[in-house]
Amino acid sequence: MQRAVLFDLDDTLLDRSAAIPAFVISQARRLLEMQVPDAVRFAERFVELEERGRVWKDQVYRELGREFPPARHADERLLKVSAVVSKGLPLATGRGRTVAPAPGQWHQSRIVTNGRSDMQLAVVSALGLGDLMCGRHLSS
Repeated sequence: MQRAVLFDLDDTLLDRSAAIPAFVISQARRLLEMQVPDAVRFAERFVELEERGRVWKDQVYRELGREFPPARHADERLLKVSAVVSKGLPLATGRGRTVAPAPGQWHQSRIVTNGRSDMQLAVVSALGLGDLMCGRHLSS
C-alpha cells in the first residue's frame, strides 16, 4: 500500500507552458497598459529570460524594465501581482483525477517544486489543490 505520493507542480500539475505567457500578457495589458502586440512581445521575452523558472522573476522583471519603457520602475508592482496568481490556471490535461484519489487511498500527498514559496503557494491555491495537500510548508 502506498503511504505517500509526491506531485511535481510545474509542467506536471500546472500546464506552465500555457499559463505563463497568458498571465504575463494579461499583466502587461492591465498594469502596463500595453497594446496586444507589445504585450505579446513582452510575454515572449519574459519566457526567454526566465528560462522555464530557473531565473527568479525579480531579475526577469528588472531586465524587462530595461528593455520595455512601460515596464521601467514597475518591477516591484509586477512581482507583487505575480504572487497573487489569478484563478483559472490550467491543470495539465487529465491531472484532476490523478490528484483527487478515493478517500483513504493514501495517507499523505505532497506537491514538490523548486520555485519560490509565495509564488508556488499562490499557484497551488489558484489550481484549487490546496485542500488536497497535507502540510502546506514550502521552503524557499
